[in-house]
Amino acid sequence: ADMSDLSATNEFNEIADLLETIDLQTVNARISRLLQRIGFRDIQNAIRLLRIPMFGNEYGKMPPDTLEEFRAITPKLMQFLSVCVDPDSALAGIEKLALAVPNRAQLYAAFDDSPELLSLLVALGASSPYLIHRLSDHLEWLDSILPMEDSKSHSLVLKLPTLEERRNEVRLRLKKCRNEEAQLRSLSNYYLRETLVLGLREILGVIETHDVMEQLSDLADVVLHSILVLAKAFVHAMHGNLCDVQTATEDFAIIALGKLGGRETSHSSDWDILFVYDDIPSTGHGEFMLDESRYELLLQLTEKVLSLGKQLESYGARIELDLKLRPWGKKGAIIYSLSGYQNYFATEADVWERQAVMKARHIAGLDSTGGKLVQILQKASFKHEFAPEAIERIVSMKHRIETERLKPEVKFTHLKLGYGGLSDIEWLVQKFQLQNGREFPKLITTNTIEALEACEECGLLSGSDSNAMISLYLLLSKLRNHLWLHDGKPGDTLLNRNAEDRFRLNSIARNIGYNMSVSKSAGDTMEEALLAQMKRVRTIFERDFFEMTAPDQEMN
Repeated sequence: ADMSDLSATNEFNEIADLLETIDLQTVNARISRLLQRIGFRDIQNAIRLLRIPMFGNEYGKMPPDTLEEFRAITPKLMQFLSVCVDPDSALAGIEKLALAVPNRAQLYAAFDDSPELLSLLVALGASSPYLIHRLSDHLEWLDSILPMEDSKSHSLVLKLPTLEERRNEVRLRLKKCRNEEAQLRSLSNYYLRETLVLGLREILGVIETHDVMEQLSDLADVVLHSILVLAKAFVHAMHGNLCDVQTATEDFAIIALGKLGGRETSHSSDWDILFVYDDIPSTGHGEFMLDESRYELLLQLTEKVLSLGKQLESYGARIELDLKLRPWGKKGAIIYSLSGYQNYFATEADVWERQAVMKARHIAGLDSTGGKLVQILQKASFKHEFAPEAIERIVSMKHRIETERLKPEVKFTHLKLGYGGLSDIEWLVQKFQLQNGREFPKLITTNTIEALEACEECGLLSGSDSNAMISLYLLLSKLRNHLWLHDGKPGDTLLNRNAEDRFRLNSIARNIGYNMSVSKSAGDTMEEALLAQMKRVRTIFERDFFEMTAPDQEMN
């Protein structure tokens, strides 16, 4: 129903009046119909939550000013609930915030003074119960989303912070902390606050998907840079802050791979990294620390970085530092020298490892050391001459992944591994990069979208094929983020098994811009559009990756 006209406004006011009725049975049918028109599914729970500020809960009655302030905002609250994607979740979120404050009346008064703030929080609660719960634990973060004084704008639509601005803010935060525990708590809270603000930007549609990925990558860079600074301070102090010890740890760097390396990080991405050190650094006194002693020192530093990453998790920051792409995988050491990496990729690396290190990017530690390893890894991937058999092995590997890990029933609903999914796009562009990187330097990039654009410039993809893959890549990335926003868990499959799945699908579809029609829900419209895009990209993939002359029969 259209809830934006004058009659709707009257209904919002009527709801506020009806909620104050002591004998609810006399008005139950009318208020139930009104709440159903707004979009509530659990009517009785909605009535219960709406009456708490008026009549209290199991802990006692509410003060008179609470009733007065809530009564003042009820029509606006109803208006915002009527246009959000999930009124039940949104109202539950507002109640969660109210439970977290010492004085409900003050919170409701703040909403009365700033309806825009109430609108933002309704949108957040409707789309992300996970993040509204996080905000209820940190009400001081409301300042990050409060409307600006004397402005119709608010902080969410201001210019996105740069990497350097983020580093400076974190450095100042950590400087105020007295010990390592306080520093880790401060760093974790910064990460949690910034990912919350990014999530709200996504829900409101005031940020592009590629900006989300870059901002999440910048946050990861800042966290890893800060962890490294703290780890060095710990190791230096443990060894008495000797000059040789400090200098020996200078030639150390952290390299990002995978999504982080490509600055394509999602909310649910692991952080794939490598640790490296230069082989023979000077101590600054014309002498050299013994290799064995220096390696032990650098191993301590690496272990401390990993330990601090684990500790951040205990403070709520769900990050995972992943070393699975290091030489020899889980059986290998956790840190290697530059010459160790060079020797490995000259003599031992498999073709899939050369493919994996295409996304190498220096993110923390000494620039010269990180830059040298990136050059080594680029030479091992982009500039390596691949025999036809090596390319065939890549094709076989992808086929095996589809056979062993992709269930038939999610062939076109699995956003990552499905036909036409993220994996198809990434594997195809990486195959082009491996085959043609030596001939076309433009292909030497860690970013998938930039690589697709370069493939078009180099004549490897047509403009329409490149655009189709870029458009789908961004859509699939956006969908994965919105699945995570709902409950804080990674999501790769669009489930449509029952009424709850369909409702969630509709909510996500509405959030990312799909509308319902007379005959179709927003979720159905999104699924149809997504299926068509994935089928088109799968056709491109099979033609250029598997080098099929016609689409797979299962595509039809």
